[in-house]
Amino acid sequence: MTQIEITPFDAIIGSEKPTGSFGNILKYEERDEAISEFENLLLLAKESVRENFNIFLSDSINAATELDNVISEMWSEGWNPEVGDLNLFCSHFGAILASLLIAVPNTKYVFRSSTELDNLSVWHEPSKTEYFPFHKIAKCLTAEHGESARQMVNDLNQKEFGEHGAGNPTGKR
Repeated sequence: MTQIEITPFDAIIGSEKPTGSFGNILKYEERDEAISEFENLLLLAKESVRENFNIFLSDSINAATELDNVISEMWSEGWNPEVGDLNLFCSHFGAILASLLIAVPNTKYVFRSSTELDNLSVWHEPSKTEYFPFHKIAKCLTAEHGESARQMVNDLNQKEFGEHGAGNPTGKR
């Protein structure tokens, strides 16, 4: 994976299609290869979190809160992005966040490389919003306060299900 470049955004709203600013969007066989690489990364990431933080992340929306808690714990124990392995944590936590976003209906992965996944995004067609989970995690790991994986998951759920988010207790769309 290349050196993480921190961008000032983690979502693009209102575009008619996913941006091509970070490279050409993969299609067909290349996309299949990227999906396979991503699935391998996700398995490795979940195993790493389980081994290193003694947490078995669920596949539910609560996993975003669990991920935020892991990052908070890292900060409280002296995490320093200048010294720690920022690329590794961005890679692992970004993959986990991406998997939570893709679980929301009407989303799809957007790959720009089959091997360098840090510019992977998740496109939500109904809201014309493109989410960059690896960028969000990079912001969480470089700013102790103000960023949250849960924020991104909540935003997408609100766009898909309305103000009540996932579960949509009122049945409104």
